Amino acid sequence: MDLMEQLSVQDQLEVDKLNDDIRRLTQENKSAFSTRMRLEAEKNKLENLLTNNLIRRKDELVQALQEISVEDRNRQLENSKSELAAIEARVEEVNRQFKETEKKVQDLMKKQKTAQQEMEKWKAKEKEIVERIEEDAKDLEKMASKQNMLQNKIQECSKKIRDLALLPSDAFDKYNNYSSKQLFKEMEKANSQLKKYSHVNKKALDQFMSFSDQKEKLVKRKEELDRG
Repeated sequence: MDLMEQLSVQDQLEVDKLNDDIRRLTQENKSAFSTRMRLEAEKNKLENLLTNNLIRRKDELVQALQEISVEDRNRQLENSKSELAAIEARVEEVNRQFKETEKKVQDLMKKQKTAQQEMEKWKAKEKEIVERIEEDAKDLEKMASKQNMLQNKIQECSKKIRDLALLPSDAFDKYNNYSSKQLFKEMEKANSQLKKYSHVNKKALDQFMSFSDQKEKLVKRKEELDRG
């Protein structure tokens, strides 16, 4: 039997939802991590451009400014300032995107951890159900074995009683509606009584019972004759 079949419909739906969430969160985590790596690379590239190329260019501009006219110097300075401001703005934007992406990655990791914990909880519940089913199966097997043993004992005792040939013809009808517990009590009492006559053999008991039956018939016949 499929272990999932032991869960309620609501539990199965919850487990399926958790599995879907884990797959979705895992994919989002991979995507966010990939975006983070890309932004880190872009950030490093811009930082390298800012700290190396622009500083070197600044030195070049300073050197050039010393060699050109005031008008050209002012124009080139403005261009350089604009270029530097654009790069710095780009670096700031990359840093902002990087922080947002990093926060998103952390949030996704927390959600994935929560979903994983929920899944572990349902797996534990599933394991508990399986263990309980196995335990019930063992108990049922023991009960079936005990039932067979008691049935065999009843058949054995019934055979012994029939072999004695000492019971009246209506004996089985009398005890037919008795429960197993009541029958065993009656058998215990009968066995206790039989132990008192363990020295008497079966033939003697048969004769005794035959004479007793004949005596009872004669007594009844005499009573009928007396009444007649």
